[in-house]
Amino acid sequence: MFQNKLLNISLIILIAISLFAIVGILAYMLIYDGSQPEEEEQPKPYTGAEVQELTLTTEKLTTNLADGRLIILSLSFMAENKKSKDELQQRMVQVKDMLITSLHSQTRKDFETTEGLEAYKLLILQRTNELLDKGTIVDVFYIDKVIQ
Repeated sequence: MFQNKLLNISLIILIAISLFAIVGILAYMLIYDGSQPEEEEQPKPYTGAEVQELTLTTEKLTTNLADGRLIILSLSFMAENKKSKDELQQRMVQVKDMLITSLHSQTRKDFETTEGLEAYKLLILQRTNELLDKGTIVDVFYIDKVIQ
């Protein structure tokens, strides 16, 4: 390039430092976008009127458990919004089928502990949400539960 070796070396070092600085700035911009970390939003608690408006209760279901016991069960589903509740109401036949089918794999022992009851609630919540297209169910409540 130039006749002076010192000038060549200093230009190469200057170009290398500039390239490292540019790459460093670009990497920093990609990793850290400048926004502050957002706190997770806590879901707002529903008022009593909202709970009543968004809840749909099943009629009593009677079926056998896996261990041959008889269960009578009634549940309430709380929808995310009015559209979700409407869709749930339209799909109630599918929901009842899913409830009865899932009860056939449960035993009396599954319903004897709080952990078992909560696990069944989560299972029902997940399977019901899989049925819905437009919205979600946010909670499931036990209304009646009798095991004989």
